[in-house]
Amino acid sequence: IYSQSRRFARPVPAPDPDRLSKLEYVGAMAELQQRTRAFDLAMENIYADFRRRAARHFGVDNTATSWKEIAAMIGERTGRDAGEVAKLMERCEDIVHGDPTDKREVLKITAELRELEDALRLSRTGRRRV
Repeated sequence: IYSQSRRFARPVPAPDPDRLSKLEYVGAMAELQQRTRAFDLAMENIYADFRRRAARHFGVDNTATSWKEIAAMIGERTGRDAGEVAKLMERCEDIVHGDPTDKREVLKITAELRELEDALRLSRTGRRRV
């Protein structure tokens, strides 16, 4: 009727530990994308993250606001030409939707997106810059 802290069944085996760390997973995915030359997938990840953080920075809905509107806000906030920002974002959209690209172009576009992030003071981590 009562067990006095004794188990009635055999012990449950301990779960197998997860052998892959997050860093190993990211490294494996990066290697897979590089081997398959999936530069469009890499651009999709980078651009989607940039756009989401920029929309949050401006307090607008990422899904309801067009890339043209976000480009105009970025241009106004950073003092850069809104047309150039719009061209950059349009090229990112085109690549995400299937336009051919290569490693050199993706690296160039990523560097430009990182410059915009720095100008907007967007952080890719949970910590805020002071």
